[in-house]
Amino acid sequence: MSKDSANNSQEKQAEQIISTWDSLALAYDRLLEKHSIFSVMASRLIELANATSCESVMDLAGGSGLLSKMLLSASAKTKIYFVEPAPQMMTLAKQQLDPAKTIFYQAKATEIDKFDLKVDAILSNAAMHLVDLEKVFKSVSTVLEAGGIFIFNLWWHAFEETAQEGKSLDWRPVLEKVLKEYNEEIPKWSNSKSKKPYSREMLRELATRSRLKLERVILDRDPIDRNFFIDFMSMYPDLPKAGLGDKRSQIIQRAKEICTGKAIVTTVRFLFRKT
Repeated sequence: MSKDSANNSQEKQAEQIISTWDSLALAYDRLLEKHSIFSVMASRLIELANATSCESVMDLAGGSGLLSKMLLSASAKTKIYFVEPAPQMMTLAKQQLDPAKTIFYQAKATEIDKFDLKVDAILSNAAMHLVDLEKVFKSVSTVLEAGGIFIFNLWWHAFEETAQEGKSLDWRPVLEKVLKEYNEEIPKWSNSKSKKPYSREMLRELATRSRLKLERVILDRDPIDRNFFIDFMSMYPDLPKAGLGDKRSQIIQRAKEICTGKAIVTTVRFLFRKT
């Protein structure tokens, strides 16, 4: 595949991801309200950055505005630059964030180098597994002040050192069991390989190319309701399978009855500094 073809393919994939999350905006916002793990992750980024003492912070791929809302509540002086590519996510964020303290940019994380601005810190919560980090590092480096920091987190499956920890979290066996109870055919789950997890060395190398130094890697482990995975799956209208009609809500409810108790979820924080 030529370089141009590869770039076109990556662009199409990026646009598809944005389109998908745009369609899921309301459902995702409800998920944030129901499950505290997202707020826990965001608060840790804010704490690690000491963001309440920063004059300017960019919330990169900010979704419906959770991290920015938390930061604005904690700091009266911080100016937020909110970046999100999905229109419906942006609409939700504008409903929740103070326009006097927030500047909104509807743009991809790889496009922020086009803006004429500099910030002290860039934070991104639960989003960087969806993007091309090499391109993001280049864009981030342009916007950060010298000595500024870029902090983001990854779910366990996106980091090589923790990728195997989620095997017990697979929701598909639960749904397969319920589908059998309802005499529904088991779908053929996609066998397509997901993006290869980032290694520590890979992240360090990619960042170094853009004058960003990896300073800290922190693993966090939290208990979470196992129902989280069913709720996450059920955001997608064609899961557990298309064509279920009214039976879908019954199947999801039954899956929640089976998928009870707590699980341990690992997330990883990364701190990079502009050199």
